[in-house]
Parts: sequence; C-alpha cells; structure tokens
Amino acid sequence: MNFGTDGIRSTDIDLLCTAGYQLGKAQQGKSKVVLAEDNRPTSRRIAKAVAGGLYAAGVDVLYGGVMTTPAVQYATKYLTADAGIVVTASHNVAKYNGLKYVDADGRKPSRDELEALSAALDDGAPYREGELPAVNDNLSKVYTEKFRHFGEIPLHIAVDCANGAAYPTIKRVFGQHKIEGVYLHHGDGKQINRDCGALHPEGLLQHKDVDMAFALDGDGDRCILVTANGRVVDGDGMLYLLAAYYTQKRVDVGGAIASTILANGALGTALSQLGLRLVRTDVGDSVVAQAMRRNKLAIGGEPSGHILLDGEVADGIYTALTIAQVALEYDLDALLAPYHPLPQYHTKVRLSEDVLRRAKTAAGKWQDYLADTGRVVVRPSGTEPIVRIMVECASRTLAQTIGDSIAQAAVTK
Repeated sequence: MNFGTDGIRSTDIDLLCTAGYQLGKAQQGKSKVVLAEDNRPTSRRIAKAVAGGLYAAGVDVLYGGVMTTPAVQYATKYLTADAGIVVTASHNVAKYNGLKYVDADGRKPSRDELEALSAALDDGAPYREGELPAVNDNLSKVYTEKFRHFGEIPLHIAVDCANGAAYPTIKRVFGQHKIEGVYLHHGDGKQINRDCGALHPEGLLQHKDVDMAFALDGDGDRCILVTANGRVVDGDGMLYLLAAYYTQKRVDVGGAIASTILANGALGTALSQLGLRLVRTDVGDSVVAQAMRRNKLAIGGEPSGHILLDGEVADGIYTALTIAQVALEYDLDALLAPYHPLPQYHTKVRLSEDVLRRAKTAAGKWQDYLADTGRVVVRPSGTEPIVRIMVECASRTLAQTIGDSIAQAAVTK
C-alpha cells in the first residue's frame, strides 16, 4: 500500500491492519507516539494492530481513544511526542477505513516522507494486535485548551458532526465560549459521513433559526459554512471571507492566499480586488501548508473545506470558531457578496494507466477549446484508485458536458 496526499484508504480491513502494524513497527527508535481513531466500527481493531507494531518497535503509546485528526496533530506537538497516527478514513463512509500520520511538529508528511512511509509498509510482516492502554485524557484536554484565546461568542450555531469524531469535542469547545449549539448527526460511526457532514452541507439549509451553521467531516479537519441567509460556502468562499475580514482589519496576511489547482478561478479575481494574490499548489493540505511556510502566508486552504490558519493545520473546529468570531463584527453574507464562483463540474472514473492517459488526452483537447475561458484538471486521487476530473467555465451545462465527455473518452478503449 502507498501513502497518498492524505494517508491510506481501503475497504480491506485485514490489509489496513497489516499496514497499521507495519507503520507502527517502522517507528523503531522513537520514544513515544500518539495513537487515536475515529468512531468507525473497524477503527478499534486497526488501532490494536498499530499498537502491536509500536510495541514491537519498543515505542510508548499515548492513546487518545476517539479523537479528531487536528486534535492528534496538536497533542503530538504539545506533548512532544515523536509522531502521531490516526486510524480514520476522513470524509469516506463507514465501509472504508484508513491511516493518517503526522510528524513531531504535528504536520502531515512531505512527499519524500510519504515515500519513506510507503516503503515501510512493504516488509511483508504479518500483523499482531496489541492491547491498547487506557485513554490518556491529557490528549483531549490540551487540545481544548488551544481555543482559550477566543472570547465569548454568544451566537446560535448548528453543527453537522458527520456522525464522526468531532462530537463531543466541539460541544465542549462551543460551551467554553458561550455558543448555543444545535448538534446534528452525532450518532453511531456506522453512519459516518453518510448523507451528512462536509460532503452534504445542504441538510443544514433547513435550520433557518440559527446565526450560521457548519458541516464537519468524519475526522474533523474539514469545515463547510452555511450563512444565515442560506448561502453554502465551501473552502474557496471561506478563504475569501477571511481574506476580506483581515483586509478590513488591516491585518497583514502576507500578500497572498494559498490554495490548490482546484481553487475556483473566481477566487483569484476576487482576491485581486483586495490587493492579494492567489498562490496555487498541488492538491493536499500538506502541500498548501508548505506553500504557506515558503511564502510566509497566514491563510491557506482547499475547496473541500480544509482551512489552514493557526499552525498551518486544517482544523474544522478552529475554522468554525474563527468564522463565528468574524460574525460578531461583520455580516458574513455582506463580506462574501463580491465573490461569485464560476460553475465547476466534478466526476471520476476508475484508475488505470490507460484510463489516466486517455483522460489527459481528452482534457488537453477540451482545454484548447476553452482556451482562457475555463479550466480542465485531470489527476489521480491521492487516496483512492480513481481519476478525478474537474471542469470550470462560465456555463454549468457546458462544464458537465465536457466532464462527461472526458470520462467517456477515458473508459473507451
């Protein structure tokens, strides 16, 4: 198995247990590693396999139980652990599971580190489960302390917790800041991300008696906003909102905002009206974080809802609190008014070398047709064996026609 831009995903739980054991065993020479999981039915079994590998490597395990990925990132750095491992398939539904890895600074791996991690999964050793230690409550406590600098935010906010790991942490954090929360989809991990959460924020539109609403994903690193007027705001929109806010406050954000090749073309245009540039990167919040450090930028993110602010870590709860604090001073819909995203169409096909080649060939022809009136992006997924296709242009109908044409050409021999 190979580590992609955001870890490993699979429906083969035995394969994940083996990979988890090997990943744990590869931490040999380290002193202590944070281990946690989301609440999928299969997560505990994989966590035990990871623990078995860590014990075989002579590593102490700081076990957090069910935690969000951002909480593990923060706790790893704060408690000076050598690394952190999260058993999660992020925004995927419950039949999937996976593994995410963070370094001692709480950051996701670079491309070189991903290659080394992938090589460690090839030793072929059968996995052995280890008994998990008692949950170390300090891991979640230090994370909730992270938010102490936020003042009281006396607002009424709905949150779709995606039936994932973020609840009850977000309930506790919101309570600290006097937010009256309405918590949706905070149940069994068997339903994690199913027709809810950051991939399905439309369910929040029915909650019209709140000041705003947020949809998280299963491991809590994504966040999508729904304003009081019912505008669904993805990562691009939130990047513009935050850029507009900091411009109003005359806060220096570094002259630019970082996002990916998937960022809406209208974002760059809107940012230019604020005197800011759009720095594009490859897909992946770790790549965005590297661009932020390289260019000394304060704000970055992805259309999917990964927003990187404090410490360059995508944290859905932190994003929600930050935007809620903005709402105490400004009308969110008014801040967003100048931003009008172009229509985008997304589709996907099963990955193979031939499919990817044919998709890129077709995409090149359509890009020539669109010229500078639109964009076509074809790329292999970093976590699943699929080819992702994105088309952006002024016409939603044309974007769909082009996207479907590329997908058809890709699978036609």
